[in-house]
Amino acid sequence: ANTIRADKPDETKVVVSGRKASAGDIITGIVLDKEGPMIMVNVCERDGEERIVAHCVTDMEGNFSLKLVNPDHCLEISYVGYRTVRTPITGTHFEITMSERDDLPKVEIMSDKVSNINPGSGKYNIFAPDLRVMRILDSRQSVPR
Repeated sequence: ANTIRADKPDETKVVVSGRKASAGDIITGIVLDKEGPMIMVNVCERDGEERIVAHCVTDMEGNFSLKLVNPDHCLEISYVGYRTVRTPITGTHFEITMSERDDLPKVEIMSDKVSNINPGSGKYNIFAPDLRVMRILDSRQSVPR
């Protein structure tokens, strides 16, 4: 099995096993982080022009499978808040351990509208024009739960 480590010393690694892949083969694998299997991770086959030619997402156990278009392409594994992993397709089974990004920018959410909330009463003053802007079809959708 091959192990490919990311440029920075962290917990990202790729272990590839199985025979050399060919076009039409089913590529399988599992995506994990330090806590275990990762759900709904994007797994893409990208061609030389960075186009996505095959795509799937991981299941509840972190498993994925996709039909390979070209073994000369690369596999890209991505998930919000984690380092994106790119690896050549050198086998038919992949075990990818992802690591969290530590360089995410700070996000600040600001608003110039003030909602009138009556603390303790469970009542929220929401006006019909606000519902259209928020694309809410029913006033019950706008109440925080």
